[in-house]
Amino acid sequence: ALVALAGLAALAAAMGIDVSRPLIVAGSTGPGEEEMLLEAYARLRQSCAGVQLAIIPRKPERFDEVARLIESRRLTCVRRSRRPDGAKQMTMAPESDAVFLGDTMGELRKFYSLAAAVFVGRTLVKMGGSDVMEVAALAKPMCFGPHVENFVDACLSIENLIDRHSVGIKRRRDRRGEFETPDDSVLTPAKMKA
Repeated sequence: ALVALAGLAALAAAMGIDVSRPLIVAGSTGPGEEEMLLEAYARLRQSCAGVQLAIIPRKPERFDEVARLIESRRLTCVRRSRRPDGAKQMTMAPESDAVFLGDTMGELRKFYSLAAAVFVGRTLVKMGGSDVMEVAALAKPMCFGPHVENFVDACLSIENLIDRHSVGIKRRRDRRGEFETPDDSVLTPAKMKA
């Protein structure tokens, strides 16, 4: 079910996001992460037909760079800046190779609200992490990488909640006690519907 937030239907219609199919939203991503996400997405598409991906980079000056990266993978880049609300409705076939790029400001929460699962960016490479509480407040399944230095307390609070209630995705620690980088197995069709 969609979280009640103004503009969700208009965003989905303008971008061609099919709300009946799972959408993974990678929010606040940083340099080096999009490549990893696109590789994981390519593998995931082989086992989860119809899965969709939206990438929303943290910094606006990276929007064009990420668009070029998506296109370099021979994927169709659907840019929000070129698909404003009220644009002619797009329909994407389940086998479409489109990747949605959130290249506007102030719409990350809308993208998160449309998501079946969220990857919280700036966590796969050492950038300090991003705030996980916005995703948690929307009650969306999430995953994040090992680099959450600026948000340790929030991440630990979420993990403690998961431990107490046995729900969600638990991050694994390696032998040194460090968090392991998640793989695409956390985004299997069964987990996305849970």
